[in-house]
Amino acid sequence: MTLTIYHAKFARSVRLIWACEEMDVPYTIETVELRGDKKISPDVHPLQKVPAMIDGDVHMFESLAILDYILARYNDALRPKPDHPDYPAYLQWYHFGESTLAFPIMFAMAHRVLLPERARDEKLALWAQGEAEKAFEAMAAPLEKNEYLLPSGFSAADISCAYMLLLSKFSRIMGNAPEAVKAYFARIAERPAWKTATAA
Repeated sequence: MTLTIYHAKFARSVRLIWACEEMDVPYTIETVELRGDKKISPDVHPLQKVPAMIDGDVHMFESLAILDYILARYNDALRPKPDHPDYPAYLQWYHFGESTLAFPIMFAMAHRVLLPERARDEKLALWAQGEAEKAFEAMAAPLEKNEYLLPSGFSAADISCAYMLLLSKFSRIMGNAPEAVKAYFARIAERPAWKTATAA
C-alpha cells in the first residue's frame, strides 16, 4: 500500500516528500490548506496541521517521527547503522534540525512573516536571528570539512536541518550564515529530490 503524505507548500511535509524521492519510496500527496476550505480533517491530524501521514492503519503526525517510520518501514538508506562511526553524529544533527535550529528560525519567522503587523517585534526577531546565527556556526564546523553534515555523506540529518535553512531564508536570516553553510544549502538545492519536494 502506498503511503499518503498530507502536504502544504513549504510545510514540514517537504521533509517527507524529499526523503521518499531520495529513496524511491512510493507515495501520494494529499494537498491541504492551512487556512480556507481545504483544511485537513482532525481525524488525520488533531490540530488540523501538516504534515500528517496515513499508511494503511498507521496514522501519524510530526515530521521527524514520520521520517523515522519511513526509514524503519521502507528504506533505511539515509540513516547509518547503529554500529557505524557516524551514527552518534547522525542522531545529533537529525534532532538539531527540529530543536536547536528550528526554535530561533521559527521565532524570527513569526515576527517577520507570520504574525499580524501590529503583533510583530523586530527587536525579538533580531534576538532570534542572533540565536540562529550561533546555530549556523555550529553547523559550519562539519561543513567546512564535508559536503554534508556526516563524513559518510548525505543522510536524513541533512533533510532535517536543510529544511530549516529554507525557512531561515523566508525569515531573512540566511544572509548572515557562514560561507560553508551557504555553500551547503546551494548543494542541497541542486538535488533533484529537493527540487521535487519544494515544488510540490
